[in-house]
Amino acid sequence: MKFSKSINLFLIIILSSSLVVGCAKVSADEMITPPKASVKADNIQKKIEEKFGKDISLITPPSTQELSPINFRDLDGDSKQEAIVFFRNPKDNKLKGVILKDINGKLEIYEGIDGVGKEIEKVSFDDIDNNKKEEIYISWQPESSYDIGFGVYEFDGSKIDTIKEDKVRTWFLGDLDDDTINELYVFNEERENMDNPNTRLERYELKDGKMNIVDTCRIEDFAFGPQSVMFGNAKLNQKGIFMDIATGNAGFTDLIVLKDGKMHNVFYDQKGGFTEKTFKPGPTPSYDIDKDGVVEISIPTQSKGYENEAMAFVVWITEWFKWDGKDGLVHVLDTYENYPMNMSFIMEKGWKENVKIEKNNYDSDQIFVKFFYEDESNKELLFEIQYVAPKNAKKFEDLGYQKLKIDNKNIYYVKINNELKSQNAKKFQLNINQIKERMSNLITNSIF
Repeated sequence: MKFSKSINLFLIIILSSSLVVGCAKVSADEMITPPKASVKADNIQKKIEEKFGKDISLITPPSTQELSPINFRDLDGDSKQEAIVFFRNPKDNKLKGVILKDINGKLEIYEGIDGVGKEIEKVSFDDIDNNKKEEIYISWQPESSYDIGFGVYEFDGSKIDTIKEDKVRTWFLGDLDDDTINELYVFNEERENMDNPNTRLERYELKDGKMNIVDTCRIEDFAFGPQSVMFGNAKLNQKGIFMDIATGNAGFTDLIVLKDGKMHNVFYDQKGGFTEKTFKPGPTPSYDIDKDGVVEISIPTQSKGYENEAMAFVVWITEWFKWDGKDGLVHVLDTYENYPMNMSFIMEKGWKENVKIEKNNYDSDQIFVKFFYEDESNKELLFEIQYVAPKNAKKFEDLGYQKLKIDNKNIYYVKINNELKSQNAKKFQLNINQIKERMSNLITNSIF
């Protein structure tokens, strides 16, 4: 990401109506029947055009729940609906915004938030001080450097207050202390002193209109920042933040838990200044892979037969580990991921040491993966899975392949070798139902 001094202005239009569903905590009844806006969207755009010209273009901000250029929230806690609108003015190609409040049927314009960057990167709304007023959290994509422009703003019904403006690596909201109220977390470092960048995670509290750092914990220096972040159970009775972080061509996972009320980076080596126990070839995501309510950490490793291959030619499997409650890991299971096939496959105990995986070069109409039992004197095909375009389906059915499932694009077929000769190979034989049970779509999870 890059950084510049182009000015962004975030448009918020305050309108009379009722609270609508968004990131705020609302009742089930409100979720079932959200209230209607008192001012139509075309009236909103008309008012903007009167002020800034008809050539403006509305923009849908990323990471907003409504996924619309006009987003309705209750920002000032009066149980009335506000509309947040983003647009670009072609005269200077900058993002612009104002605040409009419906006063006795007339929209009054207040100029509001200035930002820095070429695009809106992310927008969130939350009430982390529990004052019934949602804050606006917004960041802008920079035009140079790694840092992003970040701001927190609050509207009191007549003006916007700037709570915080800064340059940061990244930020996110989540509930680590399990009190049902989110906190602000900022991933940061001292950019002006790259000999000692002091990379860290900062935890903020909003109180009396001021955003204050209440806690920090160290992160390995020169990390590029989290590629994915997940709040979940590190143990059944303890929440954690799982940050899957990139560093050069590799990565690692940091697990942040509360210890005596303070953030504690479980795997970070304080003396060495790095995280080694979860080091891996890339920042693969954490996930509750065994569905027991506790999140596992993923670490890719070369599969059997590829130990001496260049990384580009390696077939990878993923080892999954739980936190042991101290500073170590406990192995849970292994999976094989095939991204062009959108497939994850659970590998039972012993598979990593005895089963070799081979795949093709991902022809768009036919993608396959084959599982072989292999020892020093024997190699036998256990089964193969084909990912087939519908136009080729009949050919595979005529060849004796069995249909596993259909996704929104292609069909999964399997052919099982029922004539295994080796008794050792037969230990890894699966039937079609067992194969189906072990298959799932690829994992996608993160608050990013």
